[in-house]
Amino acid sequence: MLREPGMDMFQYMEILEALSPHSKKVLVHSKNVTTLPQLEFILEAGLASGIHWTSQAPLGSELLSWGEHSRSCHSAQEARQLLSIAKGLDWITLSPIFHTKKPYSSVPLGSTEFDTLPPALLKRTVALGGISCETLPRLASFRYLKGIACIGALASSDWENLVDLSMELFCQM
Repeated sequence: MLREPGMDMFQYMEILEALSPHSKKVLVHSKNVTTLPQLEFILEAGLASGIHWTSQAPLGSELLSWGEHSRSCHSAQEARQLLSIAKGLDWITLSPIFHTKKPYSSVPLGSTEFDTLPPALLKRTVALGGISCETLPRLASFRYLKGIACIGALASSDWENLVDLSMELFCQM
């Protein structure tokens, strides 16, 4: 998922083009891609596989027929509720997992909290928040977890190591 609110669209497209050879599962973010023509172009060019919606985005969007769709959740309770009513969602992100610079109103769940989530929920859940080369190994034991998403880590100089480590840890599952 590539999210950087306020980023120039030209720069955003350059990053999408650079990431696309490394992953077939890059999602654009609804704070960056805000129009249907932008989304159509990105999906048709093969630069992303879908869009990630903020937790404030209305359900039942006209774009639910376009690519993959995910949505932000900030508690296990919110995730359970959303996945039970929003059948068009492919998956959700659950955050924050670890401490992050982004100010959240909730306390980080931590990797041990994932043990309390049922496998059916984990299969449609992507961990987000504070994911780094240091914290990533703590998530590798959750075999039902759909995956991980990073925001700030992809802007760091160590992003290639993070991609390599995530492939090593999660492609074994």
